[in-house]
Amino acid sequence: MQSASMSQNNTKALISMISGIVGWSLSILIFCFNSTFGLILAVVTWGLGSICLAPLTCIPPFGWLVAVVTGHLALAEIRRAEQGGRGMAIAGLVMGYLGLGLLVLLILIVVAALLLGLTIPGVEDLFRELQPTP
Repeated sequence: MQSASMSQNNTKALISMISGIVGWSLSILIFCFNSTFGLILAVVTWGLGSICLAPLTCIPPFGWLVAVVTGHLALAEIRRAEQGGRGMAIAGLVMGYLGLGLLVLLILIVVAALLLGLTIPGVEDLFRELQPTP
């Protein structure tokens, strides 16, 4: 039988799990929006739309970072106070570390591509076709 303190979930564990879910949800939403409307918006507004939307791509990493920090704090509190919510804290940690790991991997790939001088095929041709002819 569980004691009364064991049945109470840790608040930081809940925050960790919710932050991880929000971070992943926003990253998926931003990716889907950018892949369908991002290029069209950039072309139509000559890049102004992309500049305005760029800060939105910085939000998911903050959610993942909050998930990792609060997940570790929650696990420490759960061990000390014998509270519930260990699964939520671990879920937040997993989502946070996966998101941050993928972000670091993406940054490394972009840096490597820039150092190697790689470009996206077809993008230069698309912008050449959209330029007005004199």
